[in-house]
Amino acid sequence: MPFAYGASIGCSNAHKNEARYFGCLLIIQGSLLGVFTATNFFLWFCFYEISLVPAFFLIKIWGSAGKDRSSMRFFVYSMAGSIALLLGFLALAGATGSFEFDELASQSSAGNLADLIGSNLGWFDMPIGWLCALIFLLVFVGLAIKVPWVPLHGWLPDTYDHAPSPVTMVLTGLMSKMGLYGLIRMGLPMMPYALPKLLTSLLVLTVIGIIYSAFAAMGQRSIKRMFAYSSINHLGYCMLGILSLGVVTNGDMNLEIQKSSVLGGVMLQMFAHGIIASVLFYFVNAMENRIGRKMLIDEHGGLRKVAPLMAGTMGLAVFASIGLPGLKRFRRRVPDFQRSICACSLGCLHGGSRPSHHCCFSTQIPSSRFSRPGRRVSG
Repeated sequence: MPFAYGASIGCSNAHKNEARYFGCLLIIQGSLLGVFTATNFFLWFCFYEISLVPAFFLIKIWGSAGKDRSSMRFFVYSMAGSIALLLGFLALAGATGSFEFDELASQSSAGNLADLIGSNLGWFDMPIGWLCALIFLLVFVGLAIKVPWVPLHGWLPDTYDHAPSPVTMVLTGLMSKMGLYGLIRMGLPMMPYALPKLLTSLLVLTVIGIIYSAFAAMGQRSIKRMFAYSSINHLGYCMLGILSLGVVTNGDMNLEIQKSSVLGGVMLQMFAHGIIASVLFYFVNAMENRIGRKMLIDEHGGLRKVAPLMAGTMGLAVFASIGLPGLKRFRRRVPDFQRSICACSLGCLHGGSRPSHHCCFSTQIPSSRFSRPGRRVSG
């Protein structure tokens, strides 16, 4: 949030109705504190929904051309995800008799969750395995929209592109983590009871999404849209790590240690992505304020000559996004890769997609913005 407040001071769009603009940001900040500290679903869901309202108005009122369509798409996707999430967790609350996250986790670890669902719900004589898979799918889809997860990412590229850059920093740095946090709190207890074929299908879709988002980022001309697909790519690794935790260990202590390792890697990736993505959008905001319009990949080269400190800092953020050894994201990738390889046969594809595709689209920034002559940034 401090990055967003600092970027808002120089953002031309934020100067219109400043009090309301910063008021919306403060509401988002307060609701995010509630989301990440709530211990039961009722409070969590209230704060979760509250955060979406000011985000919608920030996009619709202070966004750029195309903001009406982007804000409406953001609203529709968010509401659809909220309905699915509410139905899924109400089913879990009806089975366990509690809205507490700790109660859900304890019943899951004790192995009683499937029996409770079968005895207290029993919808249309559906087999317990299918019923558990349906509830997990409702919770997963509701939260995956907010991450977002391919193929439920349709709202993100246009929203990031048309929203004010400080708002985009909040969306990618903090609000996308609500979905991942919710999956850890609500999705993980359900994974042992979901059908193995369902988890395998979700893993396959996640790997496809990681590769797709990397190629999509390579094809963008707008820097903000490129960073939008980059965020989908980065957060896809978090999704892959979380889904790999659903693999049954059958009491194998080595795999249990590996699962705790990948959970730590997911948490570190969430933190690293929040910082690095916010910094990148902060620099995009600074450049767009200088030229008065959106930045394109092949325009305004030679930034290193007129603003060497800014170019160097942004280059460091880009290399951190790639995962250069010695920087934050490299450290979290080790447990992610290790666990993914041990968890499923897709580990080789997971390990090979990031260095080639992700580095290709990320290194377009140093080559086009800092060194290539292009159109000079005015001094």
